[in-house]
Amino acid sequence: MRSVGLPVLMALFAAFVLSGCAYGFGMFFDTDFYRWEWLIIAGSMLAAVAHRLWMPKANRKLTPVYGLLIIALLYLLTLTHQPASVLSSLEQTIRWSAYAAFMSAMIIWFSAKQHRSYLVAALYTSGLFVLVGALAGWMGLIAFPDIVLTTTDSRLSAVGSRLAGFMQYPNFLGAVAGAYLLWFLIQAVRSNVALSLAVASAGVVPAALVLMLTESRGAWLVTLIGWLAGLWLVGGKRSEFTLSRSSGRSAIAGEAAGNALAAIDAGMTEIAEDVLGTKGIAAAELSGMTGTAVATEGRGLKGTAVEVSGARGTLVADGISTQTVSVQVNHRTVWLLYSGWMLVCAVFAYRLIVSIGTRGEHARATLEELVWLMAFCAASVGGFVALRWLLEHMKVKRVSVVAWSGLLVGLASFVLLLPSFTHGRLSGGYETAGARRLFYQDAWMLFRHAPLLGRGGESWRMLFTQVQTQPYVGNEVHSGYLELALDLGLIGLLVCAVVGAVILRQVWRSERVGLVPIGVLLLHAAVDFDMSFGYYWLLLIGFVVCFMEERDIDASGVVERELDVVASVKLEGRERGMVASVMLEERKRDGEESVKLGEREREAVANVKAWRRLGLPAAAVWLAAAAVLGVRFDRAVQYREAASTAYGTAQSAALRQSAALRAAFDANPYWTRIRIELAELAPPPERAVLLAAGLRYEPQSVPLLWALGQLAAEQSDVQGAAHYMRLALRYDRFSLDHQTEAVVTMSQLAAGMRAAGRLEDARLAADSAVSFFAAYEAQEHQALGVNSRKFAVTAASLEAAEQSRQLLLQIGPLAGKSPLEEPVISYNNDTNTLP
Repeated sequence: MRSVGLPVLMALFAAFVLSGCAYGFGMFFDTDFYRWEWLIIAGSMLAAVAHRLWMPKANRKLTPVYGLLIIALLYLLTLTHQPASVLSSLEQTIRWSAYAAFMSAMIIWFSAKQHRSYLVAALYTSGLFVLVGALAGWMGLIAFPDIVLTTTDSRLSAVGSRLAGFMQYPNFLGAVAGAYLLWFLIQAVRSNVALSLAVASAGVVPAALVLMLTESRGAWLVTLIGWLAGLWLVGGKRSEFTLSRSSGRSAIAGEAAGNALAAIDAGMTEIAEDVLGTKGIAAAELSGMTGTAVATEGRGLKGTAVEVSGARGTLVADGISTQTVSVQVNHRTVWLLYSGWMLVCAVFAYRLIVSIGTRGEHARATLEELVWLMAFCAASVGGFVALRWLLEHMKVKRVSVVAWSGLLVGLASFVLLLPSFTHGRLSGGYETAGARRLFYQDAWMLFRHAPLLGRGGESWRMLFTQVQTQPYVGNEVHSGYLELALDLGLIGLLVCAVVGAVILRQVWRSERVGLVPIGVLLLHAAVDFDMSFGYYWLLLIGFVVCFMEERDIDASGVVERELDVVASVKLEGRERGMVASVMLEERKRDGEESVKLGEREREAVANVKAWRRLGLPAAAVWLAAAAVLGVRFDRAVQYREAASTAYGTAQSAALRQSAALRAAFDANPYWTRIRIELAELAPPPERAVLLAAGLRYEPQSVPLLWALGQLAAEQSDVQGAAHYMRLALRYDRFSLDHQTEAVVTMSQLAAGMRAAGRLEDARLAADSAVSFFAAYEAQEHQALGVNSRKFAVTAASLEAAEQSRQLLLQIGPLAGKSPLEEPVISYNNDTNTLP
């Protein structure tokens, strides 16, 4: 009971985590998701303990998990060399620890083949939740913030609306849909039973439809590349069998046949004979990625057929009457034929509901459109099943011709039936590519300032305003790999590459076709900020484990292979005994290990076990510490939310708000937002101390520097106000609000100082206002404006600067040159360095 019930619970856990994280805005880390992180760590650790206590002992290779923990450690180590933000580095440490914990649970429970179907079910369920939920939002059936992006800018959308899904970002949703589309196709191609084919194909059209509605050209391109890779990697031949038994003299089921096959595979046929208690065991070999057992005559012995199904083995002795029907179909042929049918169904469904996006915001589908869409989806499933039946009953010579013809028909239908107004998305609107080129250029400039070790978590978001050459809006660098390079430097990027290579190598050696959906996600992340979504990493881990086969190693050093076999037996006559002929279900695994390990391999296994005895406790302690830190940061978020909802009279509400913010500050003193909000309620002396102390954790934080400048201006500290405001403008020179406010504030401060008789301070303030405006005006002529962000001198700043000039004419200029007259530093060339 445990062997079924516990894996089902773990599959529900995996489906809940994936679906919940997708629904929670994809865990985009512009918002704090500490609760999800520590819950994932705690749940995964409990899952590992449950497997240890109640499931058969199995040694799993947790090398990928240790790799993710090393990345988490690298983020923690950035605290030793002036990170851009202490909090961001700690956040990344917790996140990568959560990814490692989730991966460990998935490997422990689902890497064995007999439990792989549970993970497939979890991925399938969560995928349908994301895709169908997005379609429901497009059709107005559910309400979710920004599930559909509406715009009048033809450069962003040809239809006027783009499907964004629960992640609220069309490009990332497109990548997820593309990965799932190819994953569904792989499952459909490999399905040997009509029911499993119907289930797998049910997700194909929704995934294709979501991919088209996102209008993500990058997602379209990587999906096409993935499809071509799938055409190559899916390869091999599929064998389908119908096995019927009428009578049998004996059958030995269970562990005996499994042990016999392991011995046969090692070449020890005598031991196999002893295990089975019969003579004439034929030599057998394990082949293919499904572990199909092939029994043949060997050493001149009459054969006895051996059929192995799953983890059980059944010995079928002489005298069994069987019939076998076998059909061999090339997987590439099936891939082509199914793809053609998918294109036909997708374009019809797209034409049906794309018009909803042209009706404006909050548009709803009609009942007729909903019924027709459901009918199309049902018909597509029936079509896949019908194509399978056609392949089984068609002459082999005609299959290839039919498959290519079907693909061409699908392509022709797709091109001809695609609405003409969607063509604009392919033919124009590539200005965003130019904006990303600016991002990458500026990212390279920022990278050069810390090329080896990086600047810690979220370096781009914290520092990009210091190096941006044009006034674009770009809190994300639009490349996950550049983000890693900025955070961890070349050393960290190299470690990430090694960890990724080790993981992908395991997938390549197990099931190469798994690289198709994985590759879609990895490729798209190169040109977008998918890696900023926690859901991206969790889904990637799910796909990796789904295609990464583990083999247990027992104490004797013999590999216990998971035998998932469909055998076919054909009698050639009772007097000749039985000759077993079992067709290979999938092609032979490249570089398959030997069943019996040599002395060197045994020694390596012993070393691995020794390191594992050290690594597992250390990893457990690390994950526990990360979970505790996540709980602490989560409490800070709860306290801050309580502060924002404080009620009562003005005085009592202020007291409650201050108490809640102080509790939040005590739980997370690295959070700049809490520090600034608390400082606003604190008396001036304490306010200055609070704000200044925050610079230890974020030394180049524009909000902190600006708050310090405003506080200095309130206290009539002209030098302090000019100093902090100048630094804030230096670190964010394309902020219209700050540029304007700096000129206005210093101009007002100059007038106040003159009225108070402090002429030297008045001159200093007026001179600062004029110098701020001069730099502001110079930047206006250099700025081109990107992503619809315009940069121009405001009327308020122009008026304030003129008042300061008049004041200087009346009271005279400063005596001597002030260091505050230095112009705002520009980062338009490579010689600039960050302070």
